[in-house]
Amino acid sequence: MRNLQFFGNVNNQICNCQNINVDFARRYFQERIPRIKVTNPEGTYLLWLDCRELGLDHVALKEWMLKKAKVAIVPGSEFGKNGEGFIRCSFATDYRLIEKALERMEKFLAKHK
Repeated sequence: MRNLQFFGNVNNQICNCQNINVDFARRYFQERIPRIKVTNPEGTYLLWLDCRELGLDHVALKEWMLKKAKVAIVPGSEFGKNGEGFIRCSFATDYRLIEKALERMEKFLAKHK
């Protein structure tokens, strides 16, 4: 029983960290990268980001994210036609890595309006 209790506590800590990361990312986009809109996640650490204001197709979006901003993403088009113009990102990692990735995205987008 103690083992189950331990894993329950660990799971709660992981979920709390993921929620903190998602909340941080959501605020960062709202305040510093408003051209990318964040959809509200439903109990997950994966965010759908609406990048349609950037005016890039999914190939160009994936390429500049990886090559210029050094951020790996999954184009929404991989999930069907309704995902076009969106990207999917995981925020289940260290907070500092998320912050650095968002800063690189912000820096790149500031140069390419």
